[in-house]
Amino acid sequence: MVRAFRQSRLTAAGVFTAAAVLTILVWIRDRGLPVHIPIIASVLLLLLGVFAGLLAARLVADSCNTKLLGLLHVELDPNAFLRQYAEIPGRLKPDSREHLVACAYLADGYAAKGDFDAALAALSPLERAGLAGDAALRGLYLQDLCAYRLGKGDRAGAAQALEELEGLAAGCGEKQARLAQNLSGTAALLRARLTCLRGRAVDRAWLEQQLWQAPFRLRRLDIQQILAQDALRRLGPEQAAPLLARLRDEGGKTWYAAWAREQLGQPGK
Repeated sequence: MVRAFRQSRLTAAGVFTAAAVLTILVWIRDRGLPVHIPIIASVLLLLLGVFAGLLAARLVADSCNTKLLGLLHVELDPNAFLRQYAEIPGRLKPDSREHLVACAYLADGYAAKGDFDAALAALSPLERAGLAGDAALRGLYLQDLCAYRLGKGDRAGAAQALEELEGLAAGCGEKQARLAQNLSGTAALLRARLTCLRGRAVDRAWLEQQLWQAPFRLRRLDIQQILAQDALRRLGPEQAAPLLARLRDEGGKTWYAAWAREQLGQPGK
């Protein structure tokens, strides 16, 4: 992520420059000594400078990235996030893991806004980067692909991606047990949304349990919407109203809040 942020690039340049200056000072100080002494000292200083510069730059880049992601996941303001993050993936190497992850972050921003066509377009296929064999990246791509297709109402396309995701989770070995657990949990939530879109009953007790265990606000909103959709269909508007009001109040500037207001007959508020 170092290349993505001006602050991290400046940090690396600053440390590299400091190492170069110290190397020059070593040569000035060690004039008259055997030449191998300043050479060894210079090599060590330059290696240390490169290592320290890259480490410091990565820390700064991670901090900048986390700050921008906070606009989406904490502030729940996808438009503000997209304004600042739209150019980030393009600054990274197209065949790098960082580029794929940044594309996924950007796609999440479009999805939180409710623009699922743009979210799908923002995703970068793993084959393009030669990383199709990376199970974690494959899982991230498939779960995003399924979620965005569900957002569009493409049940057939979502079902196909979901089957691939479930197969990937089942194929994880013991060394990837945690990954398998995470993928299975995400797949179960996606399966619940697909079930709801198909007009079938969902396991509300299980969903409510997942709601309180959800580590991210956007996931909580997603579960709340499934519960509200199910309540609208099976219990009626009166029973669904408290769920919709909560989704409206907790949804920030995401499409979840706009959808809830629409269901409550409060568009544009």
